[in-house]
Amino acid sequence: MRRNWIFTAILGVCLFALIELSSFLVGRILQRRLVFYNQPSVEAHASYLADRHKVLGWPSGRMQEALFDATGSRPIPAYPEPGAACVSLYGDSFTFGAAVDDTRAWSNLLSRKLGCRVANYGVPGFGLDQALLYFESKDSDEAPIVLLNLFSGDVRRHVNQLGNLIFRVRTLSLKPRFVLEHGALKLIPIPAPSRDQAEILAEHPESVLRHEYFLPGGNSGIRRLSFPYSFSILRALGNEHVRAKIEGVPVWAKFYEPDHPSGALEITFALMERFVTAAEKRGKRPLLTLIPNAHDIEYYRETRRWSYQPLLGWLEQAGLEYLDMGPGLIEYLGDRNPCEIAQAICYGHYAEEGHAAIAGTVADYLSRQKIITVKNPGRSHEAL
Repeated sequence: MRRNWIFTAILGVCLFALIELSSFLVGRILQRRLVFYNQPSVEAHASYLADRHKVLGWPSGRMQEALFDATGSRPIPAYPEPGAACVSLYGDSFTFGAAVDDTRAWSNLLSRKLGCRVANYGVPGFGLDQALLYFESKDSDEAPIVLLNLFSGDVRRHVNQLGNLIFRVRTLSLKPRFVLEHGALKLIPIPAPSRDQAEILAEHPESVLRHEYFLPGGNSGIRRLSFPYSFSILRALGNEHVRAKIEGVPVWAKFYEPDHPSGALEITFALMERFVTAAEKRGKRPLLTLIPNAHDIEYYRETRRWSYQPLLGWLEQAGLEYLDMGPGLIEYLGDRNPCEIAQAICYGHYAEEGHAAIAGTVADYLSRQKIITVKNPGRSHEAL
């Protein structure tokens, strides 16, 4: 009898250990996918502070030298000389043109279609908050037409201060954000912690960042991976990212809902409004654009609704001029799979053909609205 009890106990311990080991390994995979908190390193904190952009967070000094010309634009091979830009672009990596070279980026393709320089001030990793601040500081932007481009996933960045919570970045990565107070945007500047403060921030961001939606233990469902790991895995089912994957919807879709606890829709709309006002005060014609990715296109085909549909309604009601690139990309694709014009990681950036489709979509709109003459139309979405 005693031997049976000991055997059962040993078996139970072994089974528990196996479950915990398996849960730990699964947890580490999920941690790399940002379901669990990845505490950033602060080992190189001094060099981080010295190199980062003091207002925007990035582009850092090294990033500026590697990716941009003297004006801050991505190089435009069709019109390499700075100055006399007819259009300027602001946004994130979908604006910058990640995954393709300077020649194949849609800013260069659009330059060739329009027959004039399109300055590309897109910065990988930006939200509209950073893009807005960048535009407001860029007095040297001579373009009479200016586009603020929202990649659909940017909505999550507008309620984020610690980039490590939503990006795969090993070292500390901080950014500014805006909040709404009495209906008006208020800037929360980028923190500038000392080394000791940075260590506290990295270990316990909830004790420092008062305006961070993705804090571990908060509404987003991000948690720390801890023992018992099996319990951590069960709790991960409440993570917004995991729930979106289970439901088969873009992870940012719920952030566009007016009742989402982050308030991301309201912030996003306010950023767009402020950009329009700032551009018009400088005598420029602003155009707001929305760039879906392959997952957004798949979602639309299934539901006949864009993940960012509520934002479109708000823009329409406010009478703000915007270009939703989704319909143009769907027209270009026909019955084809959107992954055919994207990177090998389908839900990532667009590949060369995708950039050509975007350039054609923008050129078509500018021509139809008589905003600017398209001098080299070619086929609608042709890479010249």
